[in-house]
Amino acid sequence: PRFGHWARLGAMMWVAIAMAAVSTRLAHAVSCDSVSKGCFTGAEYKLKTLPGISSPTKCCAACQNVTACTLWQIAKGGSCILRNGYTSIEMKSDCVRSAAAPPPPPAPVPPPAPPVAPPLGSKPHIIFFLADDYGHFNMGWRGNKEARTPNMDALVAEGVVLDRHYVYQYCSPTRSSLLSGRLPIHVNTENKDASTPSGVDIRMTTMADKLQRAGYYTAHSGKWHAGGSCTKNTPINRGFNKSIGYLSGAEDHYTQRVGNAIDLWEDDGPAYGQNGTYGGYIYTNHTVAAINALPENTPLFIYHAWQECHTPNEVPDEFLQNNQTFEPNYFELRQVYEGMGFFLDSHIGTIVDTMKQKGVYANTLIVFSADNGGREDGEFGGNNYPLRGMKFTDFEGGTKVAAFASGGVIPTAMRGTTVKHLIHICDWYATFSYLAGVDPVDHAGIAAGLPPTDAMNTWPILSQNATSGRTTIVLSSDAIIVWPHKLVNGAQGGKGWWTSPIHPNASQSSIKNNNPGCPNGCLFDIEADPNEYVDLSSSLAPVKANLTATLAEIMKTSYQVSSTPGYTKCVTTKVFELEHQGFLGPICSEG
Repeated sequence: PRFGHWARLGAMMWVAIAMAAVSTRLAHAVSCDSVSKGCFTGAEYKLKTLPGISSPTKCCAACQNVTACTLWQIAKGGSCILRNGYTSIEMKSDCVRSAAAPPPPPAPVPPPAPPVAPPLGSKPHIIFFLADDYGHFNMGWRGNKEARTPNMDALVAEGVVLDRHYVYQYCSPTRSSLLSGRLPIHVNTENKDASTPSGVDIRMTTMADKLQRAGYYTAHSGKWHAGGSCTKNTPINRGFNKSIGYLSGAEDHYTQRVGNAIDLWEDDGPAYGQNGTYGGYIYTNHTVAAINALPENTPLFIYHAWQECHTPNEVPDEFLQNNQTFEPNYFELRQVYEGMGFFLDSHIGTIVDTMKQKGVYANTLIVFSADNGGREDGEFGGNNYPLRGMKFTDFEGGTKVAAFASGGVIPTAMRGTTVKHLIHICDWYATFSYLAGVDPVDHAGIAAGLPPTDAMNTWPILSQNATSGRTTIVLSSDAIIVWPHKLVNGAQGGKGWWTSPIHPNASQSSIKNNNPGCPNGCLFDIEADPNEYVDLSSSLAPVKANLTATLAEIMKTSYQVSSTPGYTKCVTTKVFELEHQGFLGPICSEG
């Protein structure tokens, strides 16, 4: 309730200042001195009309003096519209614009809610494990007889399986969602290279920012892929005290190379001299060091983003399982994939043991999730049995991932249970804020005009199997869940197949990307039919129409990061590599 009071108060202040700014601008209307072709471009802005002020009848097509042209801009399609921040006015001539009035004061950031006492009595240590391209069925605790995952199996036995934990269908949007507390449609739905503006908008407050401000010592290890084009994008500037990892989406496990460049970044610079060994060791060592360096009476947040089980298919030989199940050559793909999973599990065990040796495990929450479903086609070894689809699809096999919560803070009554409430990966933003006793609202993002967070607190689910209140998840522009129904549109890349428990069973997957998907839209009841066999479009046409309309309405609020405001001093990637001994890194700094 206190959070809501402050948010409402901040919103009222913002409206008052915005109205004052509009009045100032309207008082300075003058004629434009000259007109010529082509003026300037900018973000499209829809006209608004205030009481007593009619819509424009004519507008300035272009102004020769671009610097002075502050009111009008050319929209997509060539029409003339008002720039962002201005209201509509009656035109007296062909070219009327605002005079060079002083810029309005920036919208104030609403005050954060007062801190509250942590609900558990103290701020728990938090570890978030995010696996890469890990199939839904590739763990022992999911019933896979081949998979060696004893450490995860033990954590599951002492924790809570999150049976309906959803993510985006591929990696960067999932990571952006987790860190920003927003559904991917409100932050990022694209996989881009590290040199392109992408990931989490630099004006958004990250999960690590929230926890760091709450007194947490924060550390990141492993894959980032949440923006890397400017210095503000890097983990050390997004709320992490310490970080080592790679900024892009994939690299060689042993050389850390992406093409001819090296992608290994530590804190605020290239990790010179640390590349050239299996990356999983680098990242585990970094996490263990962060735990051991934790000051007394300081809460810890670890975001460990595993490179396993993403291609290339590589793992140290000692983690390969050599027995009759994996015959030489024939099942090598499945053997190596299982080995990467075993490496991941073994190093989860190392990290958990370090927490116990440090004496802090009893006050620790551990969350494990995959970033998307495993990929089952081509030279990929994932298996999402019995779910339909894989990575790059909105079917359950691509978006409903293996996930659990464990650690000493899980109530005794909840240990060894499975919960079936809807959770989206963005919800951990609100959950961790709640456990840390901090305001979950991203005030800075709101002040910048960005979409607010979508996160919902999942602690009621973990602590007492009570709902968080979530009934709807927009998975992408093509799919939505409104419980218990799910709408999926499009061909989904032809990847909407099902597998068997033993997959892949050859040197390459036998799956061909020719499944028709849902060209006319499919409606599923995923409570009764979790494997999406039966399309209910005909029998439940009104439900399908409702979900279609709901998705279209929500998509009107979508946002895709495409810039890094203020970071204009840039070089090419090639120049950066030449200046940094062949290492990749942020090519733009603050201008």
